[in-house]
Amino acid sequence: MMRNLTILFALFAIACATTGQRSEAPRVRMGCETLEFDATTGHLNGLSPDVSQARVGEVLPCSTGATKDGSTFNYGGGVFFVKHDFFFYTGKDFIEIRAKFKGTVSNGLLGAQPAAFEKLFGAPTQSAKLRGTLLYSTDYGCLRARFGGGGATHIAAHRQTCDEVAGWYQG
Repeated sequence: MMRNLTILFALFAIACATTGQRSEAPRVRMGCETLEFDATTGHLNGLSPDVSQARVGEVLPCSTGATKDGSTFNYGGGVFFVKHDFFFYTGKDFIEIRAKFKGTVSNGLLGAQPAAFEKLFGAPTQSAKLRGTLLYSTDYGCLRARFGGGGATHIAAHRQTCDEVAGWYQG
């Protein structure tokens, strides 16, 4: 009996020690007072591009409007934050931040030149038909950046591949 307890305790200790080696999910930050967009993970306040509309509303209760998923408008639906200049397009699984975003962006990418994006993500995989837009392959899908007026004015984290995103603009 004592031997079994010793073995069980040893296994428990090993399990506890190895859990710290796993990468943790981004921490969800509740509320709209502090907004953080991480272009390297594709998360805004810990929410991924494929989050549900209900979850967006729970975490970020400051939206200015929404379009139901499945709509023919707004890329199939989304939750919008016009006052904070960011958008969750839940119908097509992407998050877009724009020039007047009321938060921080990882690596200072909002307003940055293409060279800053290339340093983090490599050369763009494609240029979309939209003038001044570059696409970068990422672990989560595709990062889309629109440039103008001296730097990036829009950054979007897409769950889709860059080929899929480019296809939206070629039709």
